Amino acid sequence: MPRRARLHRPIHLLRSHEPAMTHHGPYSPQFRHHALVASVALGLALPVGAQTVVTPRAGSSFEVRRQDSTPVLTVEEAGRVRVPGLSTAANGDSVLCFGAADGALGPCAAGSVVGATGATGATGPVGPIGPVGPTGPAGAAGATGPIGPAGATGPTGATGADGATGPTGPAGPAATMTRYHLYGTAGRTSVTSNSATLQPGLSQTFTLANTANVMLWASIGALNVASTSGAWSNVDAIIYIDGNFLPNGGWNRFSVVNGSNTASFNTVAINTMVTLAAGTHTVELRTARPSGSVAVNIGGNAAVDTNPGELTILVFDGPAALAPLRADSPRTPRGN
Repeated sequence: MPRRARLHRPIHLLRSHEPAMTHHGPYSPQFRHHALVASVALGLALPVGAQTVVTPRAGSSFEVRRQDSTPVLTVEEAGRVRVPGLSTAANGDSVLCFGAADGALGPCAAGSVVGATGATGATGPVGPIGPVGPTGPAGAAGATGPIGPAGATGPTGATGADGATGPTGPAGPAATMTRYHLYGTAGRTSVTSNSATLQPGLSQTFTLANTANVMLWASIGALNVASTSGAWSNVDAIIYIDGNFLPNGGWNRFSVVNGSNTASFNTVAINTMVTLAAGTHTVELRTARPSGSVAVNIGGNAAVDTNPGELTILVFDGPAALAPLRADSPRTPRGN
């Protein structure tokens, strides 16, 4: 025999919601109650695989209640299903979805329960700084920045080894050296004048191609004319160039003083240097007697006399000559 379905709730809990009617007839409450009981009984007698269909009238619904008449499930004629007890039921552990095509209930497919994106909430407080992560791979080199300010000067490094000696350059033009030496040819006798006068034979003229340094040496002697004891004379020996005495040096003075009834003599020497421009120049040795009690003989003939007077001139000429000496303004003659 076919199996019959068991009814686990009293039949009077199943009720069709329709507008109440007061008359007795096919749609009276009593009629509906008996019809529902008969339908359920008939359903219980159906085979297990049979389908039970409940079709509410227009505007009606199908509802299942507990024994205290609290609605448990309501199916409206329009198809909407309500479960009033869900709002107070215990929390479940799964989400229930329905199929869009056939309305079948079941577990939700992955990604189907996603609501619309809500408005962005307020920014929360900054959390604590987390630990430093591992160093990532090196990025591409950035653009070169501007040159920064110069740093402090570092200490001087050690002196390096001497480099190799370079080749010797060509020799420059050599300086020329010209020498002149003059001897006195006669003496000046019985001189009492303080006027500087040329000593015979002690004058030299020469021409320079370039500015040159000229070195001068001169020597000469003098003899008092009288032999009177204590008689004296002062004698000057002076270098003149181009008719002028030198702005510095080149002028020496010596004294000749007699002993006891003897005519005495004395000598003097000059050593000086000058710078002369290119051109023709004349160098002379002049003498004078600025003061004294007797006349004096100055110089002589170098062939026969003692202390006759001599003059040496040494000229350094050419581009490689010594640097010129300091230029000075002419000075006033020395006093007697």
